[in-house]
Amino acid sequence: MEAAYPGTQHWLTDEGIWLVVESSLLPGLNNPKAIFAVAISLDSAPAVRAWGFWGTAAVGFEWIGPRHTNFPDGSICAYDLTDGTWAMGYSLVKLLDLYTVWAVRHLHYRVLGRWPGYQAVPHVYERILELRPDEFCGCANFQTLYGDCCMEHDRSSNLLQQAVHFMLWSGGGLRRPPLSVVKFIQNRRVAPALKTIFV
Repeated sequence: MEAAYPGTQHWLTDEGIWLVVESSLLPGLNNPKAIFAVAISLDSAPAVRAWGFWGTAAVGFEWIGPRHTNFPDGSICAYDLTDGTWAMGYSLVKLLDLYTVWAVRHLHYRVLGRWPGYQAVPHVYERILELRPDEFCGCANFQTLYGDCCMEHDRSSNLLQQAVHFMLWSGGGLRRPPLSVVKFIQNRRVAPALKTIFV
């Protein structure tokens, strides 16, 4: 871990561990660093959840999102849980590498306004809200551009019904990191109780 992500900090708790990991993304280029706050629960149901931020202590921190973050807590959504990309017991370095690729994609999106790469966006209304025609579709035909795939069908569907369905599924359609995580990334003193994170 130290060789791949030097300077990683950790906080042990009764329920698991917190990591704060810095990723330089594209070394040699003048781009922001990504900071990951990673919560690892080792309780009866082991799990990992993480949040990404741009910035430094000197300039402040900005949450990386909302695209490709989970509802409603704004945690990183770097891979589909069902595709076997990563699971508890796999290498933490591999997980952090996935988070780094996710942050590089966010950097691309931030600079060029287009999400690069495949994505899983199964809800019609979320696709309508977030996807551009020249991005890959979020349906099962993920190798097809949204404009050539679901866009016309999505926009001709019952938008009110789709919006209500999406709002109910997502808990209101808003994503943001818990205040305890934001404070933790800012001050690096008191790690949030994991039981409040894994609800």
